[in-house]
Amino acid sequence: MKPHVRRAIAFIAGRLITGKASSGLFDYSAGRHIPITGTVTENNISIFDYDRRAHVGGSLRNIHFYADGCGAQISIRGNNFSGFDFCDSGHFTGHAQGNVIWVYDYASSAYFSYLI
Repeated sequence: MKPHVRRAIAFIAGRLITGKASSGLFDYSAGRHIPITGTVTENNISIFDYDRRAHVGGSLRNIHFYADGCGAQISIRGNNFSGFDFCDSGHFTGHAQGNVIWVYDYASSAYFSYLI
C-alpha cells in the first residue's frame, strides 16, 4: 500500500471512529504532520491531501484517489476497520485507540500509526 493511500485511509477511519474534526494527522513513520482537510461522513468523503496536492472522494464503499486513478473501500465496526486497496490490490485492517489510528498493511506485513 502506498504511504499516501494508507494516510488517507487512517484519516478517513480516524475521523469517523473518533468523531474529531481534524486538519490532518501526524504520520509516525514519516515523522511529520500531513495536512489533510475536508468532509468525512459514511456516504460523503471529499478531502484534500495538501502534501500530495490531491483530492480523494466518494463514500466508504467507493473511495477514489483521483490523482492515482484507483480506489479503496472501508468497513467500520466500532473502533475497528478493514478494507481493500484497489490501487495495490491489498487488504488492510486497523483500529483507533484514543487519538492514535493503527493501520495493518498486509502487503507490507507491518503496522503503521498516525495521530489524528
